[in-house]
Amino acid sequence: MLRIAQRKSRQVARSILTQSLYAISQSLSSASENLWYLASVRQIHNATRDASTTRDAIYVYDTSGNPGFESDAVTLGLLNSLAKLKPGLGLFCPVDRCMRRGYKSELFNKIMMLHGCDVAVKKGVTMDRAYQLLAADRQDELLGEILEAYMTFRENHDFVVLEGTNLRGSGDVALNLNVDIAYTLNTASLLVANAKRSFNLNDRSVELEKSDWKQTLLDNIKVNELAFKHNHVDVMGALVYNLPGLTINNNSLQNLFEDRRIACFGAIPEDSFLQSCQDQNSNPMLPVRATLCTSTETALALENLCIEISSDMPCKILQALTLLSDNINSNMLEKSLQQVQSKHMNPKIFQYNIFAQAKQERQHIVLPEGEESRTIQAAGTLLKNKLCNLTLLGDPEKINELASQFKVDLKCAHIINPLESPLRDKYATMLYEYRKEKGVTKEKAYDLAKDATYFGTLIVAAGDADGMVSGAIHTTADTIRPALQIIKTEPGLIASSVMFICLKDKVQVFADCAVNVEPTSKELAAIAVASAETAMAFGIKPLVAMLSYATGDSNDGPSVQKVRDAKNIALQLQPNLCIEGPLQYDAAVNLTAAKIKLKGQESTVAGKANILVFPELNAGNIAYKAVQQSTGAITMGPLLQGLRKPVNDLSRGCTVDDIISTVVMTALQAAHQKKKPTSMK
Repeated sequence: MLRIAQRKSRQVARSILTQSLYAISQSLSSASENLWYLASVRQIHNATRDASTTRDAIYVYDTSGNPGFESDAVTLGLLNSLAKLKPGLGLFCPVDRCMRRGYKSELFNKIMMLHGCDVAVKKGVTMDRAYQLLAADRQDELLGEILEAYMTFRENHDFVVLEGTNLRGSGDVALNLNVDIAYTLNTASLLVANAKRSFNLNDRSVELEKSDWKQTLLDNIKVNELAFKHNHVDVMGALVYNLPGLTINNNSLQNLFEDRRIACFGAIPEDSFLQSCQDQNSNPMLPVRATLCTSTETALALENLCIEISSDMPCKILQALTLLSDNINSNMLEKSLQQVQSKHMNPKIFQYNIFAQAKQERQHIVLPEGEESRTIQAAGTLLKNKLCNLTLLGDPEKINELASQFKVDLKCAHIINPLESPLRDKYATMLYEYRKEKGVTKEKAYDLAKDATYFGTLIVAAGDADGMVSGAIHTTADTIRPALQIIKTEPGLIASSVMFICLKDKVQVFADCAVNVEPTSKELAAIAVASAETAMAFGIKPLVAMLSYATGDSNDGPSVQKVRDAKNIALQLQPNLCIEGPLQYDAAVNLTAAKIKLKGQESTVAGKANILVFPELNAGNIAYKAVQQSTGAITMGPLLQGLRKPVNDLSRGCTVDDIISTVVMTALQAAHQKKKPTSMK
């Protein structure tokens, strides 16, 4: 009896110990998941914080529309002043003009080196290239080329001055292009204004003090400031040059700037030496042998003559540096540079970031529709830019024939014909093991393995590739069904989808817009958690809003309660998730509306949400299409989420660019999943 009692006691102890160890392991597993989640969010938060602490670039734009040497002199003087404040300074010319003595960027570089200022200079595109793309209505392509050159340059410079471009004879087109460039590159802008162009040069009888040239000057600056601000460009203020001498009261001008709420960093007086056509060591003033104009007209023409910058004008350059140094408010400029700039995430920067990340991560993606022309063209671009490794499925002869037709290089691609591949037996056996309990026989598995979509899914499931993209010629069901049967969903999650809505100044994630018709509270919670993980894969710090027709406790009802329960379940699944709900759409994205509707209650999400979880498919699908069609926002997706390995579906009306973007995003999903703790896979 004693032995039996002792044995039972040991069994109970072992049982208790086993349960305790299991609880500890579960706790450690959960802790591991939370630590991974926190680390991911912290990494994104730090990157965002570092990118938006202080102003790190200035876009210098001359509002006169036809700047000459004096405007260049201001840029040189500004560079000289900033070199003392900003180590690692660089000058970038988004659109570089070829002058008589070479490209402007090259001349700037020579000049700065002659004066002992170590400022590296780079050009984006040439003026000829800019005109070519603009004339062909391909401004997006122009902005993309400029952005790529700029981001490469930024890697080696802590602070960059950008020189605005001058498109002669282009009027408002030039202003709009400069605004678009500054917006695309996410820089602050500094407006440079030629005071002399604000009063009537033809009427010398008007006394300057009695004319309204100051008001005209301020109006011009204000109009340009609003053009930049309305397009989400941070405007620091203005610099005025060519300020007429005589008896000008600069205090009254400063007061006008203050009244218009424009920071004025300096007023540089006109200088006859800078406006002349020679350096002190060169020949006398430009002689005029003959002219059909009157003396007055000739004098005015000479006064407006565009004098180009040159490295062999040492006296002029020194004068320019001295003039700006003596007339700029350095303390005010330094304080302005220390201000926090609110960085936006525009579509081009978002796309650039994910493409750059894809190059670093370099995943392997399967394209089952290898014999489809759009797929082949997309594959060529993906391989050429080293965005991922690719396997194309189909008849090699047909694929290579199409590649030749579209002048696409597929030498680096793996091309497999599922009908003839020796891997078919291996994958058919895998499929049988996965599906035998569902009644799939070996013969049926072997037959299914002939299908390109099943074959591609099995490649991913076997670990021979990282993800798959299909749907250009297949239905959504054809793409998703094999993935759900073979790859399956992650524990605790369901298959769902997200759309990336790229607005003018932000990127929002909409979920679920394509898969789940009427999700339960538990399913909504799983969608919220999966959407947060997807956002992190693309460098977005997740702020999740669970949407409803009511905010907080303002209303009740079954659908509102479903959203409220979903938020609580999501927090149980991921305790560190920044989530709020129920919220109406305006309370989710508008700070003013959030404060009113939450009655002053503090929230880390309300008014700032970037992940919007809709209560059911009807609302989500209508909302994303309404935003897309009404705002012109660029949409990317839908992306499937919740699967153990990423598989994504294309629209049958997709473009080559759509395929490229979806493949890149699939690659990033795959790279993100590889970094997750084993317990989460």
